[in-house]
Amino acid sequence: MKTALHTLLVTLAVSSMASCAHTRLASHTATPLPIISLKSRTKSNAATKYIMLHLDYGIIVTGDHFYLFDRKRRKIFKTKDMREFLKELFSINHGASIDLIDRCSLPWHTSFLESSGILGDLVKRKQCRVVSSERDDRLHVFFCWCECDYTILDEVPSEQPPAGDVLKAAPEE
Repeated sequence: MKTALHTLLVTLAVSSMASCAHTRLASHTATPLPIISLKSRTKSNAATKYIMLHLDYGIIVTGDHFYLFDRKRRKIFKTKDMREFLKELFSINHGASIDLIDRCSLPWHTSFLESSGILGDLVKRKQCRVVSSERDDRLHVFFCWCECDYTILDEVPSEQPPAGDVLKAAPEE
């Protein structure tokens, strides 16, 4: 009886771990979410290009707005109220990957999230993984805005941008 129970528990644990591993591997397979549009400063007829979020969630904090991008639910949350932002941030899924989205030469204002302990608390409570560089995850989003005017999207486009209009800010999976 003890051996049968032990075998059952081991089998459940292994299948549970396999399920978690499968979920972890499959967690980036949803369609990338357009989050930033880039327009050429020099060519007026050039197509708008898009930066895509590949991880579960993305965060941008500008001087006056907080953005939380939810790739799986295809949702963009934008607010000026930090309390509203934190409420939304702490509603994210357990075990999610969160991308601190960055620009090539000037960072956003996400460092206060790290220095204030907000991200540490989120990681501890929700067991999330925070990504802030390609060393953390090759799908981290960063882009060069020097030659383009950029717009942070505050609503998801009705259609996915054509492949030719998507900048490879992250490698293909």
